[in-house]
Amino acid sequence: MEPLLKSIISSVPGLRTFIWRTAYYPKLGLMTQDMYCPIKNKVIQEAIRRLPPDVAAQRALRLNRAIILAMSNKTCPQDEWMTPEKDEAYMNDAIAQVEAEFRLKGEFAEKLYAFDPIKAKVTAGSLREALNPGQ
Repeated sequence: MEPLLKSIISSVPGLRTFIWRTAYYPKLGLMTQDMYCPIKNKVIQEAIRRLPPDVAAQRALRLNRAIILAMSNKTCPQDEWMTPEKDEAYMNDAIAQVEAEFRLKGEFAEKLYAFDPIKAKVTAGSLREALNPGQ
């Protein structure tokens, strides 16, 4: 979430609970990070792939149940609704790890493709000097 939006939500008392109560996905039993779309974002796609098997299975179960409920135009029973207390950020570590790896791959690719072999001509004398310094 954007820092400006976070500051606005945290500065207005009761706004966070109002947004939570009026949202549709908690009534389907979904967590906030269940709503992240892996189709549009490669980082999310890789983070979901790296989830532990039990967490991935729970996520898939929640999503399947939500799809069935949404198609039948129903919601979960109120005691099964997701609450802000039960909503956990279970993908934050995986997302941070994947973002760091993608950033590192980008830096490496930038350095690799910045090398221009045409401009870096090596003559026999300079190669010989590089291999045998001081002779």
